[in-house]
Amino acid sequence: MRLYILTILAVLILTSSLSARIHTTYRPLDVGEHWSRRGVIEDGTTRFYFRPDRFEFMEMCTADVTELQIRGVTTERATSVDAIIRVGDTDTRHTFNIVRNDDTFYYMQPLILRIPANIDTISIYTRNPFAYFRHYHIRHRQMRPRLHVMEPIVYWNRHTLTSEQTNSEYFSGNSENRLTYRADVDGDIHFFIRSIREGRRGVTVDILINDDLFQTSVLPSLTSREFSIGETRVTTGLRVELPDISAGDTITIRPRTEHEIITRFFLTTKQLF
Repeated sequence: MRLYILTILAVLILTSSLSARIHTTYRPLDVGEHWSRRGVIEDGTTRFYFRPDRFEFMEMCTADVTELQIRGVTTERATSVDAIIRVGDTDTRHTFNIVRNDDTFYYMQPLILRIPANIDTISIYTRNPFAYFRHYHIRHRQMRPRLHVMEPIVYWNRHTLTSEQTNSEYFSGNSENRLTYRADVDGDIHFFIRSIREGRRGVTVDILINDDLFQTSVLPSLTSREFSIGETRVTTGLRVELPDISAGDTITIRPRTEHEIITRFFLTTKQLF
């Protein structure tokens, strides 16, 4: 039983992770001849829904569409609306159940349809004189992480941190010139922070998000054997994670002592592919 429960939990976690990587959009498509139309507000935008002629099928464009969604409203109180959907030479009866209403419309449960590759139009017919429909192209796009190197809006100096294999640009700050970064988009931030080697004492820094203290960290006091700024030694790096940063958020690094610190910031965003 315990193994079964763990397996179910693993599947749920995997499903949640995969769904978070998919971005779904709905694009309204054109319809053919119709009897009348009504404006329906969707996500702050007015979309026109169309009423078929009472004795005719209303064509709906499906060129280059493999999956679509049909939505519907009715202006009169109802619990369901019956319709016939024609795809190619096949007519299928469907009952649209009413799932909610407001002061203007009763809204039908949307219907998802897979469209064969050679079908450029489908048609819909209903005898309900108060029913209006609109169809949408469904597109699923994968979200993949994209890594951006950030530059600060306030800093003291710019340094090149070198090793035998790499050259990386770091920005420095001190107690009078605090390092400040601003996120341009939503995402997750991580950064590396070091101090330029001065004595053996570790450096304490405050990390602030939007001027609120996020955490106080003591940097490593060990000298890096791999990295340096020219002939100047630096300490080993401390990695800091800042998840769920919003566009416009500022991150400030405030040393508590007179040491010069250096940082390199990365912003990971979700990019559409």
